[in-house]
Parts: sequence; structure tokens; C-alpha cells
Amino acid sequence: MSATPVRIGDARARLLRLFARIVAEGLHPSLLAEVAGFEQLADLVDPSRDPDQEAADHQDLFGFRVPPYAGVFLDVESRIGGRPADDALRSYAGGGWQGARQDLGPDHLSTQLEFLGHCAEHGLGAAARAFLDGQLLSWLAGFSVAVSREPFPSYRGLIPVLEEAVREVRASLGEPAAPLDPESNPEDILADPKTGVREIASWLVTPARSGIWLGRGDVERMGREAGVPRGFGGRALMLGNLLRSAAEYGRLGPVLAAIDRIAVQTASHWKGAPGPWSGVWTARIDRTRTLIAAIEDRIRREAAQGSGS
Repeated sequence: MSATPVRIGDARARLLRLFARIVAEGLHPSLLAEVAGFEQLADLVDPSRDPDQEAADHQDLFGFRVPPYAGVFLDVESRIGGRPADDALRSYAGGGWQGARQDLGPDHLSTQLEFLGHCAEHGLGAAARAFLDGQLLSWLAGFSVAVSREPFPSYRGLIPVLEEAVREVRASLGEPAAPLDPESNPEDILADPKTGVREIASWLVTPARSGIWLGRGDVERMGREAGVPRGFGGRALMLGNLLRSAAEYGRLGPVLAAIDRIAVQTASHWKGAPGPWSGVWTARIDRTRTLIAAIEDRIRREAAQGSGS
């Protein structure tokens, strides 16, 4: 006999809330016991891992490398909060939910999953559908592919399962939303002749503008692979330092090729992610890829002017 709709909703709510805790708290010992209760998750985690190392990995991944906030992917300045947080708050209020943790913020992935769990538990299909199409699915694929590049096996295994679970919830709610049109007036970062390395780096590390996530881990890896320094600081500063160093050491081509590989990987993931936002993101990424050669020329010219040659 098939499961009743209530049981299906309860099971989804439980899974979504478990993932919400994983993202918010990390795989601490008490949470690992709950993860083991889900057959599809148990083999993805190592219950023998040192709890202190696990806590450090969680903080490194979600605190520094790939912050799980809608704002960093959707805001034009890659900031936590802003319009994505305001939109989420309106959705929560419309769904009669007041359970958001104040220490995380409304645009945190954990908060958004808790709201979906609330919708699943209470049968709020219309609220869940609108929230998924308008908000969570507008950035989840970009977040997932960014996590896949980081050196944390448990999360590299868990986050794709989370993404699949969210998409299964959406598929259960009826016909998918119509695809959204890409931006009609795409930004041309190089239209201003004064645009230099600093502006290019800032643009590249802002997903809402370039279409890709370039985190600290990405910049560190590119620097190691190219054999050039990247310094410290925020993502834009680190990438700017890396681009300048690469131009100075004759390694700009390999660094930009590495950025292009990330763009290809991200576009491929979005193309395989059904939903209204796939075309928007792939169009952004395609524009970025077409600019790579021009970006290389601009940076080389700036480097040549700076050296006095």
C-alpha cells in the first residue's frame, strides 16, 4: 500500500530539517546518529571522524569558502541579506512561519530549508512552489557546484543529495514554472576604458554579475597551480592580487584558463538543473567566457603600463 500524503509530507519535512541542521551546525556526533537513520545518507559520512576536526571543516567550508547565503549568490555586490533576505521574509510571513533562527538570517540555506520543511509538514504546496521557483532554486545549483570543488568529502556527497531532494519536492508540486528570460541589457564590464584589474576581479567574484562563484579556495588553488602568489584578504582582493602576479610572472593565460574551467563546470551544472533559472545563469556564464580573451588583453596592458614598458 502506498504511503499517505501526510506521511510523505512528514518524511520530506524531516529530511529537509535534517539538512538544515547539517548546514547550520555541521556533522557533530549527535547529528551523525540522525544522518545514519537515512539510508541514502549513511554512506556519505564518516562517524569515526574527530569531532573537533569536523567542526573546523564545517567552519572552513561554510564560514569562509562557500557561505550558504542567497545574498552572496544573488546580490549584485555579493552581500549577505539585502533583497534576497527581504523576499524570504515575505515568503515566511505568507506561509505563517515564525521559526527562523535569528543568528543565521532569512537568506541562509538552513533557514530556507526549515521553511520548506514547514510547508511540507503543513501541506502548503502553493507557498512552497512559489518559494522554490522564485528564491531557493534561483541559487541552489550555483552553491552546490561551488561546494563540489572544496576538499570536504562528506559535504561533497551530501549537498548533491540535498539539491536532488529539493528538486524532488518541487517536482511533486505540479508543473514546473516557465523559464525566465536572460537579462535584456547585460553588463559589459570592459565598456569603460578605465576598467582595470581591481574592477575585473570584483566583477568575476560576484555571481550575480559573472554567473560563477570564485571562492577563497578557488583562488588559492589557481595560485598554487600557476605557481604565483595571491596574498590574503577578501575574495576580490585575493583574485586581483593573483591576476596582477600572474601577469607579472607570465602566467596570466593559465589563471584565466582555470577560471574558464570553473565557468564551464558551473554552466554544465545549471544546464542539468531543471527550473526557471537555468537559462539566466548559463547566459551570464556564456558572456563571461566570451570576455576572457578581452580581459586578458586589458590586464596585460595595465601590467605593461605599471611596469613602465
